[in-house]
Amino acid sequence: MACIALAAAALLALPSLQAGEELEFAVPDDGRVTLGVFDSAGKLVRLLHKLAREEDFRIGDNGLITTWDGKNDAGERMASGHYYVRGYLIGDDVLVSGENFLFNDWAADDGFPGFNRIKDFALLENGDVILLAGADSNHGGMAAVPSQISDSAGNKWAQTAQRPPGQADGIPSDNLAPPAPSENLLASFSPEKGFLWSSRISPDSGLLRIPTAPRTADSAGHPLGGSVVTFLPPSPHLSFTPLLATNLSLAFVITDGGTGIYSLDDGKKTRWIAQGSGVPPLALAANESHVFISSNGTLAECLLPELSSETISPIPSTFTSLDADAATLVGASPDGVWIRKGAFAPVKLPTGAKSVALGTPDTFWFVGVEKETSFVGQASSGGEILRLLRPADGDPKPDKIRASRTSEKFAVIESLPGVQRLRVMERAESGEWTIEWERTLRESGAFGFADGKPVADAAGAPQDKSLRVRLKENPLTGKHDFLTLRAEFDESGSRLVSPDGLPLVEVSTRNDIRRIAIHRGDKSDALRLLQGNGSFVEEFSISGLDDILPLDAGGIDLP
Repeated sequence: MACIALAAAALLALPSLQAGEELEFAVPDDGRVTLGVFDSAGKLVRLLHKLAREEDFRIGDNGLITTWDGKNDAGERMASGHYYVRGYLIGDDVLVSGENFLFNDWAADDGFPGFNRIKDFALLENGDVILLAGADSNHGGMAAVPSQISDSAGNKWAQTAQRPPGQADGIPSDNLAPPAPSENLLASFSPEKGFLWSSRISPDSGLLRIPTAPRTADSAGHPLGGSVVTFLPPSPHLSFTPLLATNLSLAFVITDGGTGIYSLDDGKKTRWIAQGSGVPPLALAANESHVFISSNGTLAECLLPELSSETISPIPSTFTSLDADAATLVGASPDGVWIRKGAFAPVKLPTGAKSVALGTPDTFWFVGVEKETSFVGQASSGGEILRLLRPADGDPKPDKIRASRTSEKFAVIESLPGVQRLRVMERAESGEWTIEWERTLRESGAFGFADGKPVADAAGAPQDKSLRVRLKENPLTGKHDFLTLRAEFDESGSRLVSPDGLPLVEVSTRNDIRRIAIHRGDKSDALRLLQGNGSFVEEFSISGLDDILPLDAGGIDLP
């Protein structure tokens, strides 16, 4: 933008024009122009220009030219009276840079689909994992949609896709948006390539097979030892934690909306069975021929590929964890561990187990519980303890385990209040256990600043609602003005605005932001901004804020 200057005396004598007449105003330097129309009470009634460049205007003898048609932003004719046209020039020294993804290590991986909690997972033999994850309203989450982040010049600095939080004390209400309903997703993750695919779990209409009348033989007289099944229409959803199991080619997911079957190659849904009445499932496992579902005291064995028949059998205890291969089924309950290679037999362990996973031949892994703490162990099918791995003091504690059938490798979900970590470990040739990779996820619905640092939970720390900066000397007036900045967001993105609502600095074009926080930067002309959506938090640094100058384009009289 060419530097256009007016004498200060001329600037103070701006004319009052009629609607539709041209307004000519001076700008002292290069930059972007935001200009608005205000009524006599100082209320913004029309945004004329938003971060516009010189090429967006006609250039006159003494400045840039604009017009106002007398209408507000809704296209309605404004009442008679005097209106003022003013705004700001945002110089090129104002810079926005994305600094970091906070509180969710998964967010930095390519293709992150947006989630704030892992509900179940599976470890594949190639080292990838399948995640059953969600953005839950009780964790401040919501659905995720594609978006693009850009800097103040419009340059794209990070291509992302998804993410959302709730309210905390000390955060202004206009910096918050309400949480949205729970949503589940299925995703394939490679530690080398990032997220390979993700699939939103969307229920379809359908029928549910449930047991009804007991029977002991099929129509040909073969013994079943179970129950007949019938088809019932969908009924109100059950309430339970979603479950995931995989075999070599398929992923099986049970949520409160139904049962879905998905391809491991691309995540496409191949079948959906609507959830109906019955008891909630507690554990799920699969091999190449069957899907196994444990509920209260019973085990359902559903024949693949169509799940067209089902056998319901009693089990020695209520299994809360299951795993299966072609010949073996292992189950864990509060009463102990059982292995079935023909019939169920108890495995004597010196500890209880809340999660089990088959490992290399004739071994299984378990999450043991002892004196209100948990640890990882490996045992033989006969109950001999092969190794124990206990977490360090203060580390997240193991909850659920999955293991390789061909190598000494396992994956474990660990947690502490507000923290969830997935860790994959492998035994080195020296016999030591090494961390192959890990990702940590923290609940961040109440993120903000505390003692000048970003924190996942700032519920007890007061947050800045606005920040005041001292501007450079205005070459047209010789004054050093002050400007108060606040942050806002809507479906079009996030930005810094003036007290009267004029947009001054575009931060991002994300359309799923649910919360925002700002804090003074290291310099007087800088600030730090956090924005999040329940899946993770983005940190931005905004500098050069003194390179913003007021503009006055005069007044307009509406008859």
